[in-house]
Amino acid sequence: LPHVHFAIDYLKNPAVYRLGHRVVVIGGGNTAMDTARTLVRNLEVEEVTILYRRSRKEMPARPQEIEAAQVEGVKFMFLAVPVEIGEVWIRCIRLELGEPDEKGRQRPLPVPDSEFDLPADSVLIAIGQRPRSLIVDTTMGIMVNEQGLLLTDKEGRTTREGVFGCGDVVLGGATVIQAVQCGRVTAETMDSYLQRKR
Repeated sequence: LPHVHFAIDYLKNPAVYRLGHRVVVIGGGNTAMDTARTLVRNLEVEEVTILYRRSRKEMPARPQEIEAAQVEGVKFMFLAVPVEIGEVWIRCIRLELGEPDEKGRQRPLPVPDSEFDLPADSVLIAIGQRPRSLIVDTTMGIMVNEQGLLLTDKEGRTTREGVFGCGDVVLGGATVIQAVQCGRVTAETMDSYLQRKR
């Protein structure tokens, strides 16, 4: 569908997207918050709604990011998921939290006969961002944590000499500001490392 995009692609170059007046962001993590907060600054966009399948309490985004999005005018629709995407709407179904899953989180369950339509000119998907494992799988000596994120020290050095990491591959789905800061620190560390190797 031409009006459905991945949020991570949108964040790379928001200016090239023509999204219409009503945009729905699907997801509850920091990428969803960054996307929604970028969208409210777009003069073309009049309404931004975040659709999340659990309650606010279970959102993985940082609380300060959620609060900032609310202050900036982002709407939130909790305990709902899309079941169909049309030209100018998303058909959703309401959920309720059931018994805990194997991780102890209450499992969202569909509420019978609870479908509703949400107006949407565009949809941005901000779910399932995970680091790729290609570098780790093909390079000896690089360690990752249980989430698959690179293990680094505070300056961005990995467990293999001469290999550095920063941004989402170290922080996970962090904010753009945090990723940029991590990049700056790591760039300085890399520069020092390369200067010593001369």
